[in-house]
Amino acid sequence: MSDLTKTFKALLVEMINVANPDGTQIKAADFTVGVPSASSAQAGKNTAVVLTGEQTAGYTGTQTVYYNRLDIGSDIGATGDRIFDAEGKTKVSHVITEFNARFKTNLVAGKDYTEADLPTFVGNPGEQHDVVVAMLAGSEMFINSVTLTVKIATRDIAEVIVNNNLDGLTYTP
Repeated sequence: MSDLTKTFKALLVEMINVANPDGTQIKAADFTVGVPSASSAQAGKNTAVVLTGEQTAGYTGTQTVYYNRLDIGSDIGATGDRIFDAEGKTKVSHVITEFNARFKTNLVAGKDYTEADLPTFVGNPGEQHDVVVAMLAGSEMFINSVTLTVKIATRDIAEVIVNNNLDGLTYTP
């Protein structure tokens, strides 16, 4: 299992070195990474990315590598609770911070998904909305989308009825 809290480049170095155990162990400084794209050029792999040798590290040329990006909805999001408290949150990134902690990922707004406002809440206790977070085409580690539920927590009625000393019932004939 990959440590998805690491940077993509660190994970890529690990994947390259595992796949090439008899060669020189490559380092992150040895290459730059292009933008990943969907690919079916290699059986069983869904992504291609071009690596360019870093001349200052003694490398030239390019090499396309193939790997699988994870489906954020079925590989990651399906493994646990996707309900998040919306209290005090206005942006998707506020919820993604909790998502990252819960699912041990490192999603970044603008790099993996598009930042957006959360739905407007009327304010009813228990109110909830589904939010679809779609991965950007250039996301290095993830594809597709995940649906998260954001909700306002229920409230203790004592917080609403702070004055419990009511006037009595009256009757006027």
